[in-house]
Amino acid sequence: MKKSLVTCLFITLVLPTFAATLSRSINFIALSGNQMPGTSANYASFAPPLIYNHHVAYLSSSRLQGPGIFSNLTGKIQPAAYYNTNLPGKNDSFSSFTPSGYYESSPNKHDELSLWRNRIAFLGNDYSDQGGVYLYTAADGITPVATFNMQLPKSTLHFKSFAYPTALANNGIAFLAYPSNQQT
Repeated sequence: MKKSLVTCLFITLVLPTFAATLSRSINFIALSGNQMPGTSANYASFAPPLIYNHHVAYLSSSRLQGPGIFSNLTGKIQPAAYYNTNLPGKNDSFSSFTPSGYYESSPNKHDELSLWRNRIAFLGNDYSDQGGVYLYTAADGITPVATFNMQLPKSTLHFKSFAYPTALANNGIAFLAYPSNQQT
């Protein structure tokens, strides 16, 4: 019960403060125990939210289903990517949104996504724990940026693990990657 109270307080104090600056009233954006938009699950936990101008993005999990990335890039809160969302170009779906492989033990556990203007860069893993860096926009949906086993440009090496995706002002995406010279 105490964890739920802390989660509610965090969301109550941080996110509505953002909303209050826009409309001069307090609006709850997400509350532990309430239904996650676009799903049948309820919010159970939250990572720290990202805020840019009038946009917010955050990673949340439920007790019964998996995690999801939610945002208001379309004007209302909805999933940008969610547990079991189909992976573009693969016959698989997202299972998690955390660093994988070499970066799994990263000390910064809340660097799974970034928000810049109307773009969200994020980490995503499939059910084989093969990760990738993805970009979400309201206009284009989810686009892969770099995925497990993709060949590095001008190299014989392949991507193996990913961390710290960052959406940049010049429309680029920066991220940390660990290469492998063996294709698996």
